Amino acid sequence: MSAVNLDSLSKEELNTFIKSFDTVLCDCDGVLWLYDHGIAGSAETLNRFQHLGKKVFYVTNNSTKTRDEFVAKCEKLGFNTTKDEILSTSYLTACYLKDLGFNKKVFIVGSIGIAKELEAVGIRHLGVGPDPVLTDLGSLVSQDLKLDPEVGAVVVGFDLHFNFLKMMKAASYTNNPDCIFIATNTDERFPMDAANIVVPGKRCGFQTLLVLTGVTKMSEVDAWKASNKAEEQELVPDYYTGKLGDLLPHLS
Repeated sequence: MSAVNLDSLSKEELNTFIKSFDTVLCDCDGVLWLYDHGIAGSAETLNRFQHLGKKVFYVTNNSTKTRDEFVAKCEKLGFNTTKDEILSTSYLTACYLKDLGFNKKVFIVGSIGIAKELEAVGIRHLGVGPDPVLTDLGSLVSQDLKLDPEVGAVVVGFDLHFNFLKMMKAASYTNNPDCIFIATNTDERFPMDAANIVVPGKRCGFQTLLVLTGVTKMSEVDAWKASNKAEEQELVPDYYTGKLGDLLPHLS
């Protein structure tokens, strides 16, 4: 089954679909909200899933916020959630390094959300915030590039202050083969496209639902379906609908 419009299902088929899962992993940007505005019906739908006894997790590769900040945003927009239901890349990065027993410093090309999650698990860091170039390039390379010998990992996310100096420092640290490199997100545009969420679901054997409130369009899905490339066919969702709130009338 691939790219089935939920509107084409009978009432019985929709009920079977809804009863077929007990856990919901939901992307956030473009699915639940756009910037600071909730998408109509999304909060009510996820809250209703929880009322029906389904587990709901908010999955995001937005590393600019901590889990506490995501909970505050969810509450503001009407979503009932707890810190344990937020799976953000800033938090997962911190968990990953902690599980490795990492005891060095992290150089961050990113936002304060990464720094706060690292601090929460006792990991030291540097690099957040402006790092202006105060000299010419020649002097910078030959004399003024100060690297911290305690850095053992580089974490890259969204950085409003990204510049050549930060890039050069990150590249210099990762030139050490023992330095860990982590990218919190690889999407090139915002909101992200479905390829970043449909693929993990497919690879894990989950059912997948595309909502068309993000940047992904049905013309792209049709092209993936017609493609001879396995990596593009893998992007095709099991189901699609206009918005997540379309499910609400069927969640009795």
